[in-house]
Amino acid sequence: MKIHPVAELFPMLSASELNELTDSIKHEGLLNPCVRQGDILLDGRNRLAACRLAGVEPSFTEYRGDSPVAFIIGVNLMRRHLDKGQKIALGLEIEANFAEEAKKRQGTRTDLVEQCPTKFERSRDQAAAAVGVSGKLLSAAKAIREADPVRFEKVKQGKLSVAKAKKEIKAEQNKRDLTAAQETISSEKRKDIEAVCDLRVCSCAELFASGIRPDAVITDPPYPAEFLSVFSELAIACKDVPLVAVMSGQSYLPEVMRRICEHLKYRWTIAYLTPGGQSV
Repeated sequence: MKIHPVAELFPMLSASELNELTDSIKHEGLLNPCVRQGDILLDGRNRLAACRLAGVEPSFTEYRGDSPVAFIIGVNLMRRHLDKGQKIALGLEIEANFAEEAKKRQGTRTDLVEQCPTKFERSRDQAAAAVGVSGKLLSAAKAIREADPVRFEKVKQGKLSVAKAKKEIKAEQNKRDLTAAQETISSEKRKDIEAVCDLRVCSCAELFASGIRPDAVITDPPYPAEFLSVFSELAIACKDVPLVAVMSGQSYLPEVMRRICEHLKYRWTIAYLTPGGQSV
């Protein structure tokens, strides 16, 4: 008999546990029949193995539902205590199985998903619901797995949260992007730029320490929350500059204003609108 691939995601009992189950079946018989769909076993791998060891003929019930994947996950989660990381990893494993089930139900038609969105749910959301997490969390975990398999293993083991893993990966990517951007400026291009300006890659504090005393500073620091400290550093460095114009997103504007006004005198706020959706 074939074993459903989703059932194989759950480990078998240890040798000692299997022996205990075998002894139980020898004395009491198989109390809970195995579940199959045709010639495919959905539930009862351990019971089937114990029946063979005990020399007892196994009994079966036929599954009549329309989602064997959801059934397998449901019965196994009832028996096993999985932490959040394990549930996320399991959800990613079974997403493709839900997608395959949806294709079989849909057949050759291509309009059913749009016409019946409640019946034909997205496979991601089905997988997430089956293991008890959100679809967005599952998507975020998938992105982490693709970007950094080592970090994903930490998420899977419960050593790292999805949110923290995303933040670390983004910070590293930003650093790589900055390095790549700097490297694209060849020595020849630098000569052309330096003919009309003095190009530096440093903080304001480092720039002023070199002896430069500007009449004005116009700057556009990064907007996400993890860079709020930059606004404080900027304000401290520019406290003797006559004019400082600082751009900022709106999400953390009160905190940005607080940090800057601790060291600089407030003059005015100007807003400018950009086309398209706003993300900050």
